[in-house]
Amino acid sequence: MKTCAKCLVSKDKGEFHKHKDSKDGLRYECKQCRNERCREERRTKPEQHKQTCKNWLNKPGKKRQKLDKTQEWRLKNPEKTKASKLRHNYGISLEEYHEMHKKQDSRCKICTKHQDELETWLCVDHDHKTNKIRGLLCKPCNLAIGNLQYSPENWLAAAKYLNQSSLSEAGILDEIKQITNTT
Repeated sequence: MKTCAKCLVSKDKGEFHKHKDSKDGLRYECKQCRNERCREERRTKPEQHKQTCKNWLNKPGKKRQKLDKTQEWRLKNPEKTKASKLRHNYGISLEEYHEMHKKQDSRCKICTKHQDELETWLCVDHDHKTNKIRGLLCKPCNLAIGNLQYSPENWLAAAKYLNQSSLSEAGILDEIKQITNTT
């Protein structure tokens, strides 16, 4: 047990973050108090918080070195990285992804852009409630679905909006043509 210096409550040692410079190897304040303090600092001193984060990220140390090595490995092994992400996020193998890719003729299911026209892999689109995979989409189409909150009603409303905007623009063009023809 350890007493938090902030809230003065005795708590289990698991309720304290580690700190290599303290006698007992733990921070003086509990995780809850530290989180509240950090949240308050982010809110009241945003620039100072950004600088602290930047300093921590640029600090030479084992975490940074490990991160650099991981990033380097991922860049050297894009297929293995992709396979790992597919397995972890969607429960499919790289081979299954390639089968879907082939069935879709390497095109986005919505806008039909070909993989060669894109900067990144086609995204695996899935239902977040059931985790059922719907198909492969380009990044903009996948983001659009997410931004419209996976709602068919929102898609229809967006389509209706775009259609009305196009009609009104066409109406304006017709008016401009009529004005220019009469003069």
